[in-house]
Amino acid sequence: YQAQLRALAVRDGIAQGMDAPALKKHVADVLADPPSSIKADALDFANYGTFTKELGTLGQSVQRAVAAQPALRFAVPFIRTPANIFKFTFERTPLAVISRNVRDDIAAGGMRKSRAMTRIGMGTSIMAIGNDMAMNGKITGAGPSDLNTRSALRRTGWQPYSVKIGKDYY
Repeated sequence: YQAQLRALAVRDGIAQGMDAPALKKHVADVLADPPSSIKADALDFANYGTFTKELGTLGQSVQRAVAAQPALRFAVPFIRTPANIFKFTFERTPLAVISRNVRDDIAAGGMRKSRAMTRIGMGTSIMAIGNDMAMNGKITGAGPSDLNTRSALRRTGWQPYSVKIGKDYY
């Protein structure tokens, strides 16, 4: 929340064409008494980053259905955070353009478009790098489920759930 307040204050000052001394004073003034619009944007950012953002219509419907059935509440105790984690992850894939929110951000242009495109590009790049590293044995998972095969692999120096740098696993 605090980091976003500061970022929004800086962006606002830069958009107004302030020089360094004026920008410094503007940021201090905004942080001392943030306008309601900046507070709301910073709170929205904080909720997004902590996966506590209010759910959309579908998510709220699922929440109501679970709340109405005590047995479901035991089987599915959490809805909001997992749903928000899924949305957060999905917005960072090439399939993100399926989302109306992502399409709206791209269509809006400017900063919203830049953020949406950056999320897609960075997420896709990280997934591609992770996939390449896994395929080339540079990162490992659990290994084979067969105990004998896994033991034989461990005897070669292989290590589960690790990153391989040079010849060593960490």
